[in-house]
Amino acid sequence: MKIKLYKYTPHIESFLNTLMLRATRTKDLNDPFELKPNQELVESIVTNGAQSETALSLLGGRQGFAEFKLSYNKGVVALSECHDNLLMWSHYADEHRGGVIELTFDLENESHSRTLVQRGLFQNLADNNYQYGLVRYRKNRSIDLSMISGRRYELWQQIVDQLGFIKSKDWMYEEEHRFLIDMNYCNKTYVPDNEYSRERMTLFDVSVESVSVGDKNYIVVPPEHILSKAAKHKECEPHFEMLFLNGFTTRTEYLQFVDIKPDCVTGLYLGAKMRNEQVESILSDTDRLSKFQNLKEDIYQAEIHSLNFDLEFKPLTVT
Repeated sequence: MKIKLYKYTPHIESFLNTLMLRATRTKDLNDPFELKPNQELVESIVTNGAQSETALSLLGGRQGFAEFKLSYNKGVVALSECHDNLLMWSHYADEHRGGVIELTFDLENESHSRTLVQRGLFQNLADNNYQYGLVRYRKNRSIDLSMISGRRYELWQQIVDQLGFIKSKDWMYEEEHRFLIDMNYCNKTYVPDNEYSRERMTLFDVSVESVSVGDKNYIVVPPEHILSKAAKHKECEPHFEMLFLNGFTTRTEYLQFVDIKPDCVTGLYLGAKMRNEQVESILSDTDRLSKFQNLKEDIYQAEIHSLNFDLEFKPLTVT
């Protein structure tokens, strides 16, 4: 099944350079209800988790324990069915100064998978490292516990299958499809470039690459599961591995990305308030654009409709 979805972003040029999309930790999303169980579900998770009161207190009590079990190591790549929603442009495309990426790929049912899997979007993210689904919008936060069985990890995974894809009706305008990513398998992590990070990276047999994002400097490090193996090979102290590696999924200043296949990019929509020099930079860099075989010249710029609260999209010419 061929599907066409859209990614609103303030960082069009960054995407064109790196071919990466950010997987945002669930706790860093703008909806505080993401993977947050209600009281009924908290009690079920705690009961099946069989945790001592001491262990519960370390994670912030029963609610904290339940949230940790469901959201730890989870990130979201969110896409939309529409490219012209005014609220989305304001909220996620830097108030119309950013843009929208059109992504076309296949969704397939595989015999080994209970859900649809992508073909043609992710560069090298294995099927068992993410879950795909359409977000369902409703008022009630409850899930059907009668459909859930098993204990510990199996139980929590089934809960995530349901809870990770429901949101309030107030978000219906987003028309969201999402990939719930295992953050251990993100292709790259950006860690703030400072003495602390560089000192600890010397403990791994990996090269250190530096990048700048805006006015901030980062070190680019490989996926967490690779560094974890390196830590064991180098016989790092266990507490170091836990604090430094697991920190990738709990600290807001660390950014995780998944690689995207260039062939899935089939359109670019530039914001109505994007700077002229930025538009020209995108259109004139034919070497960069040549990476996207299916983009052709499907590049547009939004314009404010003369009569209605709408956007019109004017085709642009690659120079």
